Amino acid sequence: MNTTVPADPRLRKRALLVVLTALLTGVSFLSFFHGFLREVEALAIASPQMAVEKLNPLRNAARGIILFSATVLAGLLAHVSLRVFRAGQWPPPEGR
Repeated sequence: MNTTVPADPRLRKRALLVVLTALLTGVSFLSFFHGFLREVEALAIASPQMAVEKLNPLRNAARGIILFSATVLAGLLAHVSLRVFRAGQWPPPEGR
């Protein structure tokens, strides 16, 4: 007995779009970040305190991204667990 659920074409296209967008964003950010680190490295030789101050916004941005990601993940897990609790089964009836 085969209980395989066929793939959802819309979900597959959406996932591919999200992955490609993340890939392009990551590649463009890496080029910016590499230049930024070279600049901070040159500044660190002359003035280490200025280099640390220049890195503070980067640290704060990383904190914000991690906080946002953790909050979204917690919300998603809470939503799925509530659906499973109400349905009394896994996967929930309307899951893809």
